[in-house]
Amino acid sequence: MFETPVGVHPMLGRVLGEPRPVWVDLAALLPRDGSESRRGRHRPLIVRAQGLALDREVEGQLHAWVRASNGLWLGLVTFALHSRALGDLPVRQLAPPAALRPRPSDTDRAPQRDAP
Repeated sequence: MFETPVGVHPMLGRVLGEPRPVWVDLAALLPRDGSESRRGRHRPLIVRAQGLALDREVEGQLHAWVRASNGLWLGLVTFALHSRALGDLPVRQLAPPAALRPRPSDTDRAPQRDAP
């Protein structure tokens, strides 16, 4: 995972022994700025039909927690983005805790959010 093994102070990060299954909320991870709503009607059909699907939760694996200089904890996760044209695109990215939630490891059920 990390190119060079280093000792990490507990206040700066923690590598998990085994990756933990999580749901990754792509809408929380990659928020939209609102500009696409103005252009949305003008996007070509092929883009709308076959572009990366970023409006869902996907299965992921949490590998580590690292801390940013502003104090925010970020999870190092792996997951796949899906596109009809490209198939699955593997991703390794830092994610804020709000974009992650535990996923049972023994099921492939669809994600369900708690009602507000």
